[in-house]
Amino acid sequence: MTKSLTTRNIIFIILQHYHHNHISHFTQIISSQNHPNISIYLYKVQPPNAVDKVQIMKAQNAVALFLISCAVYITLLTWKQHLSFAGRVYDVRIINGFTNNSSLALVVWCSAADGRDIGGRALQERDDYSWSVRVAPLWSSARFVCTLKWDARRRKFEAFRASRDVFRCGRRGGQCLWLVREDGFYFSNDGVGWIKDFAWM
Repeated sequence: MTKSLTTRNIIFIILQHYHHNHISHFTQIISSQNHPNISIYLYKVQPPNAVDKVQIMKAQNAVALFLISCAVYITLLTWKQHLSFAGRVYDVRIINGFTNNSSLALVVWCSAADGRDIGGRALQERDDYSWSVRVAPLWSSARFVCTLKWDARRRKFEAFRASRDVFRCGRRGGQCLWLVREDGFYFSNDGVGWIKDFAWM
């Protein structure tokens, strides 16, 4: 005796599509006696209700918060190149760059913004006066002002200001170098490339 094998064809009808998780149920509509090889299924798909919308908003807010956290983390990693969590030390140095004052010294005197004197000295040609500044992480109000005198010339300037110099000096080893010449004050953070910052007057 031989059995006859038949192939059942299945047809799906989707009335409304939003997301497969929102399919509430499906109902077999036709299992027709006239067409035993065809089954038709109807999927009823519901749009999101108020609860679903709240869940979607929460998910969107979570994604936004994650992206913001990533941006903050990347920013902190960038800052870490310049500031460690223990603070970073910057070397501030003032160099006598005159070429014709062998008998007349360049007098330097410096103090912190809080009025604390850090001292000074008289510099002959190519002499320098230096000190170190530890800058707190992320934010610091550290500031040092120096008064320089040479012959009849006198000038007060900010040798270090954290808000200005943490990146400018920190790119190459945390050096804030000042070269004082007859025509003005030159800045460098590597001792090679010097840029004139301002004149004596």
